[in-house]
Amino acid sequence: MESMRKRINVKLVSCPARMRKLINRPTFKQCTNYSENLAAVTMHNKEIDFCKPIYIGFVILERSKELMYEYHYNVMKRHYGDNISLLYTDTDSLIYHVKTRDFYDDVANNPNLLNRMDTSNLPPDHRCYTLARMKLPGYFKDEIARP
Repeated sequence: MESMRKRINVKLVSCPARMRKLINRPTFKQCTNYSENLAAVTMHNKEIDFCKPIYIGFVILERSKELMYEYHYNVMKRHYGDNISLLYTDTDSLIYHVKTRDFYDDVANNPNLLNRMDTSNLPPDHRCYTLARMKLPGYFKDEIARP
């Protein structure tokens, strides 16, 4: 999450008098000279505006992790056992290697898998296709959907 306390201001200056004025401010952090006539003066913010809902963002990320762990262990691992490997995870995605004859057969025949997926990106004639969960939060989507 973004930390508002770590934000800085950088001023590009070419005038020596302006540079001295910025350096003398209490918010001065550092100065980097790029040439004889150009410098970047880094300043701390005088005021910190906590305009971002940090606590809400934290809770959303934690709930997302909880949802993903619950899905991984209670749905995918329970269904596939040793035939599934979690290759990569990110804030909002899981990448699996699944050893199965046909993943979509598994999804179609197991309501526990199907009811947790947004399959609206599949072709309309696909057996798992439905618009019922299209773009709803908390549902997983096969982002490389190939029927």
